[in-house]
Amino acid sequence: MTSKFKPQTVLLIPDTHAMPGDSLERFGKLMAYLDKRNATLDKVVHIGDLWDFASLCTHDMDSPDWYKRSLNDDIQAGLEALDWIVSIAHAYGKAEIHFIEGNHEDRYNKWMKSDNRLLTSGFPQTVQQLLKNYRPQANVKFHPFLKPVTLMGAVFQHYFVSGVMGRPQGGEHHANNLLKSQHASCICGHSHLLSTATRTKADGSKLHALVAGCFVDPKGDFSYAKAAKKLWWNGVHLLHFYAPGEFDVESISLERLN
Repeated sequence: MTSKFKPQTVLLIPDTHAMPGDSLERFGKLMAYLDKRNATLDKVVHIGDLWDFASLCTHDMDSPDWYKRSLNDDIQAGLEALDWIVSIAHAYGKAEIHFIEGNHEDRYNKWMKSDNRLLTSGFPQTVQQLLKNYRPQANVKFHPFLKPVTLMGAVFQHYFVSGVMGRPQGGEHHANNLLKSQHASCICGHSHLLSTATRTKADGSKLHALVAGCFVDPKGDFSYAKAAKKLWWNGVHLLHFYAPGEFDVESISLERLN
């Protein structure tokens, strides 16, 4: 006989891309919103790309501003965002904190392996070690890039891959595509777009998919996105799990927090 499932509420925070000069007031507004709701959280999950690490980006090295960027400043910006997340988790039920690496954290890991100057720089060699060194008291449950994380019967991952080349899965109906390919309830970020889908199994239980958007500073420098930035959805989600793999999605846009 299986044990009865205990309903849980998860605060899901998508791609944050904290960078030097980032205004983190959106986290304060989120706390004010949760205060009004008298919220209780069981888990806080960051789906990846908490850091931006613009100083390690090779796509715009021809920009004069590229050489002005600081890895140390990049690290501190992400840690400041993490401090907000820890405060939120502790304030609303002492929730477990799960951090799932994104491709921007993996950018850091790859640089540390590939650049001999950084091997002796004193910087932690991985983001996991960075968290241990700089925020040991945070008690963050760390999950490596693209390793599936199953919580409450749903699979969390920064993005899910498609095809033998391992490209991020997407498409016009992204969430629906996830259900067809993954055959499980799943939650991801990465694209900064919002997409949801629900399907019913033969036994009447539900499969859900959520592509979670982003939670970025609306005034941040995302010039690389160009016109596509208008497609982004900015906010967070409360996932109300009522059965294994089954949850209601309560999306809270940045506009509502304002």
